[in-house]
Amino acid sequence: MYYNHNLRVNLKEWRNRVVKSSHDQFNNSHKYFFDKVINTPALLSILSESTYVPSETVFVQLDTDQFSCLTFDSEEEEAVYKFHLIGYFLSKPRTNPQGLLWEFCTASNNNDKVTEYVELIIDPIVNYLNDVLDESSSVLFLLEKYKLRSEWFFKAKLNVLYTSNSKTGESKLEDNLRLFLFDQGIEFPFSTPLSASGRADVVSMLHTEDPLVLEIKITDESKGYGLNRIKGGFAQTVKYADDYHKNIGYLVVFNFDAIKFELTGTEKDNTWPQRVNFRDKIFYIIFINLHGGESASKAGGIKKKTITITELISEVKD
Repeated sequence: MYYNHNLRVNLKEWRNRVVKSSHDQFNNSHKYFFDKVINTPALLSILSESTYVPSETVFVQLDTDQFSCLTFDSEEEEAVYKFHLIGYFLSKPRTNPQGLLWEFCTASNNNDKVTEYVELIIDPIVNYLNDVLDESSSVLFLLEKYKLRSEWFFKAKLNVLYTSNSKTGESKLEDNLRLFLFDQGIEFPFSTPLSASGRADVVSMLHTEDPLVLEIKITDESKGYGLNRIKGGFAQTVKYADDYHKNIGYLVVFNFDAIKFELTGTEKDNTWPQRVNFRDKIFYIIFINLHGGESASKAGGIKKKTITITELISEVKD
């Protein structure tokens, strides 16, 4: 089960707790909702890393009587603005969340104010978060499909593709993944936009100019491509995510060795794939195991190699 699916289910539950609460219960349910969002790195990063994060000056000058007249250019802008607006009010000494009902709502009945507040403030935040999570879940679905397709049906073909020409083998694997993504509906997966950090393995999202930060690396001990490639790939993914102001990045590793890589120190909740929370961003790491040599019984079995988080982030620059 995907991590993002769990988050969407949780968001719905947290939101429903607020909308079902009475006026007297509102303080607790409101605190519960925002505490949960703030303490979930994947959600907080989406709302904190946006280019629409407003300065405190914007809120100081806000006349709440004019709040209903505010307009936004996008769902992202509205959600980010309202999330930080509530954070601003709650940071004030002696702020009572029930007071927010009187600041922003016009209903005469107290319980109706709760419903109005949820629709006005919380729903735009939840809807935007769900949209972002849906987008990344779609990418993860495609990457898992590509992983299984490659390991189950195309392992021999990909080995030939990689070994047939030592100079172009890596680029052929990249093209194979990009062709698959194109066939699955992601447009322009061949573009590699130039960022401040260099040229990344980035593909464009469907019908948008919003870049998907996806770095591709290969592990092959015969060429000296081992842990160093994984660490370097992770560092590049982090840098490109920073350059493109993205809160989610993907590292795909084509593994040609009889080794099963496992990350230690990540969250253990039986979801795929392994992910790393780093710098308030989420990074997914997908290993595509393509070892095509002797059978595991003749080769002595597949070795397991653990990678600590400390090792993984060792090449990331400050």
